Amino acid sequence: MVWHGWEVNGVRGQGNLPPIAGQFSGPLIVCGAGRSLWDDLANLPVQSSADILCINLTGVVFPRRFLHWASMHGDHFPHWLGLRALDLPEDGHIHTHSMRSGSEFFWDFENPGGCSGIFAALVGLALGYEHIVLCGCPENSDGHFYDPPGSSGTYTNSRPELQWREARDTAFSGRVKAMSGLTREILGAP
Repeated sequence: MVWHGWEVNGVRGQGNLPPIAGQFSGPLIVCGAGRSLWDDLANLPVQSSADILCINLTGVVFPRRFLHWASMHGDHFPHWLGLRALDLPEDGHIHTHSMRSGSEFFWDFENPGGCSGIFAALVGLALGYEHIVLCGCPENSDGHFYDPPGSSGTYTNSRPELQWREARDTAFSGRVKAMSGLTREILGAP
């Protein structure tokens, strides 16, 4: 079968390739909203030169500067950007990425997976990053970092293991690792 879309850094998509594709290199830390986020970051092997991509609400409260923000819910970005009161990049601009309207860059991946963590890792690879480490993306029911202690999250994706294994065996190609949970079991530790 002949592919009729675009391909960059092992990631395939359709429609218009965002002009930011392939413009970055080196390591990327992806920060999700899992309860393990802060522990994952504290235990992260030294990655001082890594760029950071936040997922969803994590970008509103993340205590450091970051360059990229991804969500499968791009329509939320206007609100989230308005709430972001912490350090902005030196140029004051955070690149937003989504598969829906509302973001600066629209990505129509061949197989975006069923969760924000897979989508964010695909964005990172398409941007050109060679090594990606997922923090706060355990893909379990432990809840979010902003949930009250003792509460558990409601996980709505009924096939997470299958989707993560498929991504591991196709686009990720050993370039995406995870700090905790199911994703660490499937992708391996950094």
